[in-house]
Amino acid sequence: MSAKEELDIGQARADEADDILRLMCEAFLMEFDTAKPIYYSDPYFQIENKMVARLGGQVVSCLTIVERECWLGDATIKLAGIAGVATAIDHRRQGIASRLLQSTIAELARRRYPIASLYPEDRGFYRRFGFETAGAQTTVRCRLAQPQSAPTYAVSSASESDIREMSDIYLRASAGRAMHCLRDEIRWRYLLRYVPGALVARDAEGVIAGYALYETRAADPEHNSNNCAPGAGGLVRLLEMYCDNLDAAAALRCHIAGLGANVEIQYSATPAVLVKNGFTVASEPQPALMARIVDWSGLIQVLARSWPTPTQSVGLVMTDPLSTPTTRGALVTCCADGADVEFVDPAEFPSRCSRFLVGDVGAWSAVAVGHLSAREACRLGVLKASCASAIEAADPLFPARDPFIPTADHF
Repeated sequence: MSAKEELDIGQARADEADDILRLMCEAFLMEFDTAKPIYYSDPYFQIENKMVARLGGQVVSCLTIVERECWLGDATIKLAGIAGVATAIDHRRQGIASRLLQSTIAELARRRYPIASLYPEDRGFYRRFGFETAGAQTTVRCRLAQPQSAPTYAVSSASESDIREMSDIYLRASAGRAMHCLRDEIRWRYLLRYVPGALVARDAEGVIAGYALYETRAADPEHNSNNCAPGAGGLVRLLEMYCDNLDAAAALRCHIAGLGANVEIQYSATPAVLVKNGFTVASEPQPALMARIVDWSGLIQVLARSWPTPTQSVGLVMTDPLSTPTTRGALVTCCADGADVEFVDPAEFPSRCSRFLVGDVGAWSAVAVGHLSAREACRLGVLKASCASAIEAADPLFPARDPFIPTADHF
């Protein structure tokens, strides 16, 4: 980027849609002609959700805002997923993606998204912009043994006529679980159209009691886990599996095991979901999504709807170098209808409330979604409490929640 060239950052124009796709294909090693029909048939495609950086009128960097709605305790929030961050090869390491990301955060704040989230290649890079690890996942990689007895549930390919029952199962499994996304029928139709494999398990009455979404990949000859030896065979990447009971889960596992010789399964989920579906958890959870608070006041207002009545008033102070003002405070007090929230100048806390917690945007982002409880964050030193009673007052408001976005909803 020469000194004479001025970087222009903003929402993409309709005539730049192909340019964005070409840039992503270059960055992610995709074939343009193969990716194009998928790109344009996305039911959620909106050009205003593409952010670009231009030099001399040419798109040199881009990203996509993916709109989701997700659970956070008993409340639901708008979530802005950030995906497809790409910069042209000739313009990398010039700070262009950094400026694009910073402008995008400002745009998300203007749109009043409480939280933004992403799956990073480089955690250190995104941490500089206030993102922090906000969820973990455990990955199981194993071979499935055929059961000794015949499954009690019949397994078949899923179709659009199964969406209602699949949606009901997903809702029972995901409601109230932090960062699990809500899905409308459009989303379900999209999944059944583009996920290569979708199975349902039915009981003797034909009622669906479980489903699985998966994709197949070529075997990796260099991989050698403790559970299997290298060699010929395929890999089934299990994207999502939810069942009402272990028998339905066993039937789905049996069907997947029979997809071919030496089939290996890779499945990432929370330990509780893995166990519920009959998988043995043999590894520790690894960092997954990162999140960033964008609209502090909007997030606190949403969370407050499901907060328990605090026994003591407590102040919550967040510093964010990318926002104006850079420091923001919320005073939570007890009232007749539950928790009452007042947004105040943090300088007022010493005179109005001696109990308060202070942290930067990254720390509060991990706490707000429940990756860390308020108590754990204080123990680790990422939040600072004015006194012990401040921790006691804030801990019920910010419990640990085990946040997780199912792979089928990744952006």
